[in-house]
Amino acid sequence: MKEYLFIFEASPCDTNLYPDGPKSISEAKQLGRQLCPYSKKCKEKLNPKTGFQCVMSFGTQVAQYCINNRHPVEVEMKDLKKEFPSLIAPKGFVYSSDRKEFTIITDRNEALEKIEKFAKMVLESTDIFQKNPRFQVGNEFEDVLAHAMTPDGIDLRKIQELEGRFGTNAGRGCDVKNGPCSCGAWH
Repeated sequence: MKEYLFIFEASPCDTNLYPDGPKSISEAKQLGRQLCPYSKKCKEKLNPKTGFQCVMSFGTQVAQYCINNRHPVEVEMKDLKKEFPSLIAPKGFVYSSDRKEFTIITDRNEALEKIEKFAKMVLESTDIFQKNPRFQVGNEFEDVLAHAMTPDGIDLRKIQELEGRFGTNAGRGCDVKNGPCSCGAWH
């Protein structure tokens, strides 16, 4: 399983974040710096205003936000998609599925799909995000409701298991960042 701190501090430019790469900081230190094979070309071509952007860089940032905010990839991708129109890549986005062969993606939607795919790959062996509803359920009231809805109505136990994931308010656990919350407040 990959260490969260390793993912949080890693850069795809000098660390192999693919499945065949290291899983911990100590393992990465033993292997030494593993420069991306495309790094020399990136230095020449990567410029957000006039050239290319790196899908792996964005994917790593999404994975890091997932760890930092304790959100699943899908939640962090919603935020990225809101900001994405302001991200510029006039010549396209550099992408590699294996860190050996690189392609240029010119379609924005395809780039978003690849960013999400890479973020999931970086986090794929971190089962905490796949098994725990506290990290799977989004931060909106609607997300909590959808999680708690059953054919028989709302299962309050499912809401209770989410309480406190966003801190506390007056001693009661918060289950959402936006909307009516279990703590009694409207966030």
